[in-house]
Amino acid sequence: MKILLLQLKRIGDLVLTTPAVAALRERFPLAQVTMVVSSECADLLPAISGLDRILMARRNLRDLAPFLAVAGKRFDYCIDFTRNDRSAFLTLLSRARKRIVSYRVRDQSKSRARLYTDFVDVCMRDLHTIDYNLALTITGPRGNGATFGGNGSVSGSADIWNGIGGFRGHVKVGDWGLFVPFYFDAGAGGSRLTWQISSGIGYHASWADLSLTYRYLTFQQGSGVVDHLSVRGPLLMASFPF
Repeated sequence: MKILLLQLKRIGDLVLTTPAVAALRERFPLAQVTMVVSSECADLLPAISGLDRILMARRNLRDLAPFLAVAGKRFDYCIDFTRNDRSAFLTLLSRARKRIVSYRVRDQSKSRARLYTDFVDVCMRDLHTIDYNLALTITGPRGNGATFGGNGSVSGSADIWNGIGGFRGHVKVGDWGLFVPFYFDAGAGGSRLTWQISSGIGYHASWADLSLTYRYLTFQQGSGVVDHLSVRGPLLMASFPF
């Protein structure tokens, strides 16, 4: 899961965002969390934990670098704490499937509101800023448009049919019983693409064939229960003739 946080206000606002960052990291320890902050907050950045990457916006032509960095990495979630034109543009560049902001953006600008998908029913004037930021992330809204949800679980299932084709074999190495096994297959259908490849080293004994290979498998659904799944690692096998 890739999450983009947008906090382009002053250093005090960034300080009040850190509890939301900590709660988000605790709830999703494996998520890749990126935050875009104002350059005025540079001195505070070493004290902020829980972020995998921090991008600095400088209010001039040097903004091009963080804007390109956001555009180059498609996010799953984008949470806009700022609600101005710059953060709205970054939200658009994120290409996140869920772009989250306070419902107040609809009152401020109907054209800007079109850039978001989820509007959380919270207003800063009704809450402490810390609680407002938490409401946009973990605790969720008091009305419609759930953000992440603090409790519960999500599950799903799908039947996917693919046509698969491939080849396998081995290459003998010298007269010592060694060989190099190889395997490859690829296919598509219900998924956008799936393929796997493996190779390594093997030994032919009188009682079995032993091999140690490295396998990589990728499954790209594109949408649904699994968007993109990759599995990789060593594989130890033994084949016994009978």
